[in-house]
Amino acid sequence: SLAAGAEFLNGLSLYLGRREMKTQVSPLLAAVLGATFACGLFPEQQHELLEKDLGDDPERLISESTGMQEISRHMCVPISSKNKDMIMDGRRHLTPELDDKFTVKYSKKNVTAFHEFSSQLSYLSSSECKQSKRLRIRPMENGVGSTVFSLVKPILHAMTYGYCIETPRDFKLYTDEENDGKWGRYFKGMSKVIKRDKTRTAQSTGETGLEKLLESKDGEYCNEWWENQCDYFCDYGDSKTDLRIKSKRTSCEVLYSHHHRGDEMLPKVAKPLGFFYTVSHIVSLVFRPSAVATSLIEQRKERLGWPKDNKIISLHVRLGDACLKSQADEHGRSCNQLGDYMDNVKTMSKKYNISTIYLATDGNSAVEDTAKYPEYTWLVDLEVRREGNRRVGVMGKDVPKTQPVVAIEESLHSGRVNGTREFLNVMSDIVLLSSSTAMVGKFTSSIFRLAYMLNFVSRGYCYPPMTSLDSAWCFDHSLKTGVSDKGNFWC
Repeated sequence: SLAAGAEFLNGLSLYLGRREMKTQVSPLLAAVLGATFACGLFPEQQHELLEKDLGDDPERLISESTGMQEISRHMCVPISSKNKDMIMDGRRHLTPELDDKFTVKYSKKNVTAFHEFSSQLSYLSSSECKQSKRLRIRPMENGVGSTVFSLVKPILHAMTYGYCIETPRDFKLYTDEENDGKWGRYFKGMSKVIKRDKTRTAQSTGETGLEKLLESKDGEYCNEWWENQCDYFCDYGDSKTDLRIKSKRTSCEVLYSHHHRGDEMLPKVAKPLGFFYTVSHIVSLVFRPSAVATSLIEQRKERLGWPKDNKIISLHVRLGDACLKSQADEHGRSCNQLGDYMDNVKTMSKKYNISTIYLATDGNSAVEDTAKYPEYTWLVDLEVRREGNRRVGVMGKDVPKTQPVVAIEESLHSGRVNGTREFLNVMSDIVLLSSSTAMVGKFTSSIFRLAYMLNFVSRGYCYPPMTSLDSAWCFDHSLKTGVSDKGNFWC
């Protein structure tokens, strides 16, 4: 356990910043934390030990472990200097000014909290996790952003009750003839999958009240839902099983709903850091592109001529199925064209002296409209198919624009969309959106929310400039608690 402790602590940044940490953890600290983590314990005494080991430059550890860009450090607000969940209170966040001498500063207390949280999460999701309780989550497959978010509440559950977080189950919709939907096709793995008795899960039926769930010592009741959650491709086998599993959905989702329970839904180690930090950090653990996905992302950057300093405004314009009336009513969003975003883009461009814009969109009209703004350098991937493969027709064939666009879930089910290509293309969009200096979009879009959270983590837990046209940030997967100009939406 001591060796394991040293190994996963010194490899901590691999989980967070995707590169090795240059600063070694002292053998004493590694030994003590390794022993406590192996036992599933996270004692308060770690504070004192971590304080001694962080040295005189704690913010350097954050910088090294997240690999944040220097340009980013000049244009963001560290989480320690604001209300920890301030991003939930507004639609626009612009840093006061661009100061080349400004660097992100964190106290040892801040960094201690960061390390305690990330160490626990890293251990539970690593191959070194020895907990007797294990959880293998099934992604709930909808759009790519929502699918990634479907793992957050189960991971909060695992952190609360001390479960090893195994590599999630494979995809059913995001496949094609050559790809069987393996998790490793898109993302890096987590803890090793261990076969176990399928009958171990609680077999209770009917709804269980929240108070009873809160009294649970092991969280067993919700495991069956997290390991089988689904919306569209449910394969439970019989109606009795289907009823039992689905009956758990609302109770288990509310258990980890900040809207319903506030900070009480956070694991103990996360409470000092807040809701936004916690969800963002978990998302950064899930969203670690595989070697195949990373290669495709780097190819796209090279194709676009991506600047090394990331001095870019990223713009997400959601069209496609967002312009269907049924989708607009269901998801609380309106169908805005490129021009509706440009006043905000112009404000950021002038404030931060940035003229390069990365456009991520699923609509050809937005691409065509960039010609109206020649004062900007537009980075647009013209090799990505847009709209055509989501219209009523046959996969792989162009269809007339007179044919209606359909929701992504329907397109995946009917075979009009190549699931693998769709997932990898959206993954690339998310990574590039998150690799920018400032961001403009809508928080009603799970893609924009996801990209902003990854941007926040990659900068060393620092809020980048952003404007959301229609709502503040939220997260509450599977519950319709978000509030936008158009009404409530699933967040």
